[in-house]
Amino acid sequence: MELNDLLMEISKICLIEQERMKHKQRKGDCFNVFNTLGLRSNEVRLHSAFLAELLNPDGNHGLKDAMLKEFLAAIGLKRDYISNCNTNIVERYIGERTETTGGRIDIILEDGEYAIIIENKIYAIDQYHQLLRYNNYGKQRFPKGFKLIYLTLDGHEASKDSLGDNEIDYHCISYKGHILNWLSKCVMLAYDKPLVRETISQYITLIKQITGQDMNKDSSDKIVDLAINNMKAVVALMDNRAEISSKLRTEFIFKPLKEFAVKMGMEFKLIKEGDESPALKFKMPQWSHYIVITRDDGRDSDWKNLYIGISQSSLLGDKDLPIRQLSCFSECSNTYWPYGWEWILYTDWHSTSSYLPIRTGEVSNWIISKIRQIIEEIEDKGLPV
Repeated sequence: MELNDLLMEISKICLIEQERMKHKQRKGDCFNVFNTLGLRSNEVRLHSAFLAELLNPDGNHGLKDAMLKEFLAAIGLKRDYISNCNTNIVERYIGERTETTGGRIDIILEDGEYAIIIENKIYAIDQYHQLLRYNNYGKQRFPKGFKLIYLTLDGHEASKDSLGDNEIDYHCISYKGHILNWLSKCVMLAYDKPLVRETISQYITLIKQITGQDMNKDSSDKIVDLAINNMKAVVALMDNRAEISSKLRTEFIFKPLKEFAVKMGMEFKLIKEGDESPALKFKMPQWSHYIVITRDDGRDSDWKNLYIGISQSSLLGDKDLPIRQLSCFSECSNTYWPYGWEWILYTDWHSTSSYLPIRTGEVSNWIISKIRQIIEEIEDKGLPV
């Protein structure tokens, strides 16, 4: 089968999938409270907090330690590895951060003797010596035994930066596999608790969306079979992924955002890959600071781990902005982002899961809407910028 024929066959499957999604929307099956509240990518306020609540035997779910035991089994531990959980499960402060100690642990399950320390990564990159610091805490605080868990969307390994070039015993798990499988069992455990069951089901839908698994399994299987049987055409597509990704960004993100900026009378800057850390910058004529879309770490030149905020960096020397949280940002303000910040919708513009939202304008429209919200709130509150 030629490449064009393969694409035609896949298009037929996608049309069927689109009709299925339209039917789900009409029935209200696409409603998701987490998306509605803008918490889709919030690691602390949603993902860590929600997982910790399910894992807490004293949580309001009323299932005691049933979900905790299923989680322990899901990650390959004995169901009684942790007999109970002490309080302060989420964002536990373990001291001032140094080269080898301190920081905040995303989730910690411990009974005073044994512990499971979980570093939860949705989009944020590894912090310097992060797993090294948590590993040292575990060795000092739980000499009888602890497990260090690195949780990511796809189960990839931690960076050398996080490990500190040390041999650290840690276990990788994924939302795509481990967490989804565990949550499916949690739904069954909550068969007689409708509020708990439906909330977990909505969270499962969200996880499938952010891990690119929201397509019907039958449709997905057909596409996989087509790909395997037409590998030459598939390889031709994969060989051109970089060019496809680049053109999508240029035509359906950069171009409409520049047009929007011109229409608004804003200054627009595009810092491309290879110049420095890639970024998009927007500034009203009377402002001395930019609204910036940039990545979580400037060491690599690519469009990944992207977020938006008003940068503290000023065009007028040392004119710093006050630290004050804007309601249009989901993440807390700090010295770098004084009014707060937020992960971009579909934060990895290289990922194939972002291709369709980029092509349909969902990504650029989200950014335009967010910039409008920022400007409106700044003006309403009369804040310096």
